[in-house]
Order: sequence, then C-alpha cells, then structure tokens
Amino acid sequence: TIDTESHTKKMKTVIVLSLVVFSVAADTYTDRYDNTNIEEIMENCRMLVPYENCILEKQKCTKEGQELKSHLKEAIENGCAKCTETQKEKAKRAACILSNCQPAFWKKAMDMYDPNNNHRKEHQNEFDNATKCAVDCKKYKECDINTGRPVGE
Repeated sequence: TIDTESHTKKMKTVIVLSLVVFSVAADTYTDRYDNTNIEEIMENCRMLVPYENCILEKQKCTKEGQELKSHLKEAIENGCAKCTETQKEKAKRAACILSNCQPAFWKKAMDMYDPNNNHRKEHQNEFDNATKCAVDCKKYKECDINTGRPVGE
C-alpha cells in the first residue's frame, strides 16, 4: 500500500502541475509567429498593406493576419498583458513605425480599436516621436492601402 500511496501522490502532483502549466499557457497568446520578421514586412508595402487591410476589415485576412487581428483590441486595452516578451517588443516597434510612417493607417486603426482614445493617450508620447522610436520613415515608406505601393508612386 505504500507504493500505491506514493504512486497516487505522484499522479496527483503530475495532474496539478499539468493544470498549472496549461492555465499559464492559456494566459499568453500563441508564440507561433514570434519569429516573424516585422522589419521586413514594415519595409515592404506589398507585404504590409494586406495586414493593414485585414486589420481595417477591408479584405480577407491571412492566417497570420487573423491571429493578429483577433487579439489586437484586447492587447491595446490591457497593455499587451497576454503577449510574450517578444510580442511586446515587436508590438512596440510596429506601433512606433506605424504611428510615425503610416499615419493614415495608424489613425484609422486606432479609431477602430480604441474609439474613445482611452489607451492611445497612455502611449502617445512613446510612439508618436520618430526620434524616440529611432524610426527612419525613408526606410518605412507610407503605403497606399488601395494600391499596395508607396504613396506617390
């Protein structure tokens, strides 16, 4: 019976640990796209515009775009609380680039996902300053969401 009791305790421990691991995992978004190169996307209008149109509900989303869009409002509202550290870094970088280099898209997206301007104010100083963000908008050209090309081309 000692072996049975010991085995039962071990099983209970394994079950409890499994539940803890699964509940912790559920508290963060999937890390499936953490290795996505956002710099490459932000530098290329043909790659960026489909994401922008997905977020603005102007076209069907790719799998990656749908994943992003499905968490965007919540991430804005809770300060990316469920984001992995990589996602937080990439979200901040994307916000810096978009707010400075894609102002028309940024305004539309913020109007859509933060209509009362509650959360935008919290980060406006941080994002709306190209120098603070170390963003060179010559590298990240503003994209025309209708043509998928840089504005003016």
